[in-house]
Amino acid sequence: MSYLKNFYYQLYGDPKKPKLVFLHGLMGMGSNWRKILGELEKDYEILTYDQRGHGRSFHPESGYGPYDYAQDLLKIIDELGWSKINLVGHSMGGRAALAFAIEYEHRLEKLVIEDISPKSDWRSAEKLIDLVESVPVPFESRKEAREYFRHDFLEGAEDQGSRKRLGDFFYLNIGENKSTGRASWRFYKKAIIESLKESRLVSLWEGFGAVTCPLLIVRGELSTDLPQENYDKMLSGNSHAQGVVIEGAGHWVHAEKPRLFVNSLKDFL
Repeated sequence: MSYLKNFYYQLYGDPKKPKLVFLHGLMGMGSNWRKILGELEKDYEILTYDQRGHGRSFHPESGYGPYDYAQDLLKIIDELGWSKINLVGHSMGGRAALAFAIEYEHRLEKLVIEDISPKSDWRSAEKLIDLVESVPVPFESRKEAREYFRHDFLEGAEDQGSRKRLGDFFYLNIGENKSTGRASWRFYKKAIIESLKESRLVSLWEGFGAVTCPLLIVRGELSTDLPQENYDKMLSGNSHAQGVVIEGAGHWVHAEKPRLFVNSLKDFL
């Protein structure tokens, strides 16, 4: 029985070239990477997919920790017949990519972690869980949802700019039911909550230090998800790691500064 059939996935590029896999972040989808793939397709065969509990992939009741996502990737590349891969992971996908390196490093050529650290951080997870829970889905329409994120969602926020960016991201994850016209989350809400709990409660520092494949850490200059202190600790905590800080970018580096992100990837790979 095909395990790959559980996932909504896309393959790009040249099947004769080295393999490159992208793992999206929390509440993301494989299509989040499409903007940056154009310049890479001629040199790689590329896999993107919606991870479990996200987008159009399967929504199991449990199994949303970094090592669960890593095991999914292992089964997928086994089915594709890919012996080794280059792996890029953003945010939650970066922690899954690190878990993959810890467990299955023999299957890696190079690893890129975008804007996330191995640190456990329950406080930030709890805050995000509260925000997800506060969104009054379903909405009567996507128009109503848009108005909510433009106004009600911003009320009381200390950092209006940060909350607006998060609201815009949440809105992208609202889909409309064609039969009813009502709008709700595209993802499986239970999966998002469990992913936050599982990923942010577990520290991966010890495993991070043991990774020996070439490793690139990408930080957005304005990011609060990977503070400079944790970025510096990652660079000093693994002799195989190198880093790049993308000027003017926040947490979603590849979306905010795609050209600089792609150039950094190409230089490293």
